[in-house]
Amino acid sequence: FNHNETQPPYDSAITPQPNAPPTTTVATAFPTKHAAWNTIVRQHNLLQTPHGNTIFNPQLLTRAVQYAIADSVATGHFMIDGSPVLNKTQTKHLIHIRLPNRKQISSTHTCNLDIPWLPNEMIEAHIVPGLSHTSLISIRKFCDAGCKVS
Repeated sequence: FNHNETQPPYDSAITPQPNAPPTTTVATAFPTKHAAWNTIVRQHNLLQTPHGNTIFNPQLLTRAVQYAIADSVATGHFMIDGSPVLNKTQTKHLIHIRLPNRKQISSTHTCNLDIPWLPNEMIEAHIVPGLSHTSLISIRKFCDAGCKVS
């Protein structure tokens, strides 16, 4: 990468160009997660596995309202409708979330996680009915409030 040029986009890889001086490179875009996953599924013929029809059909998933996935990338706590929460109120400011398939879903309510002994800024959450099967709990939000992950 020539230091006199501008930085490449965040989602690009820097690939050395063959037969070029060591400072010359070419930026190559990475595929989206959705495209990469579909490629893996196709290349390994995963739809033909014994339970492929069930594994890759989100309509067959059970909604787990009493459980949540700890997500280190999520910027907030996002709950499915029916989750055990406190202080549920209709939101005045929607949160819009773009999914890997490019579909957009939105929050309908704000609430608090049912952990009343923690400070409010740690347990503020959004109810997002468009989430398919389970809630997402933000590890990042806990860390931003001072918790440590070990």
